Amino acid sequence: METKTKEASWMVKEMLAEQQRIKQAVDETAANAQAEAQRIKEKMPLPLAESEGKFEARFVQALIEVMTGRPTTGKPDMVKMPETIYERIVLVLSSTGQFYYRVTPQGCTCKGYAYRNNCRHYKLAFPEPAASKHSEQ
Repeated sequence: METKTKEASWMVKEMLAEQQRIKQAVDETAANAQAEAQRIKEKMPLPLAESEGKFEARFVQALIEVMTGRPTTGKPDMVKMPETIYERIVLVLSSTGQFYYRVTPQGCTCKGYAYRNNCRHYKLAFPEPAASKHSEQ
């Protein structure tokens, strides 16, 4: 009878050890997957928020003052934002001078770009890609 008890406890110990090995493998795989997801997320462009894409000129002027540390009264035609890990962003003044559009290598937030897949803001911010887009059409 003692032999069966020893065999059973030996099997339980082996099963518990195997359970620990499986748990460690699962934890390691989950950590690797999490790290890979983070790397992919960092390479993806930021999604647009509902209010994003059109900025009042006065807010952009305040942003320029913060970035440069100097007061500004003028409205530059274009403001190149500092590089980020996501994408290049350029703010381009609208034709009315009331606001700036957010322009990235993927496109512009103006209605013209939405309809024609090209606009003057995009051409001003990224002349090379705009020219190649125009020649493809």
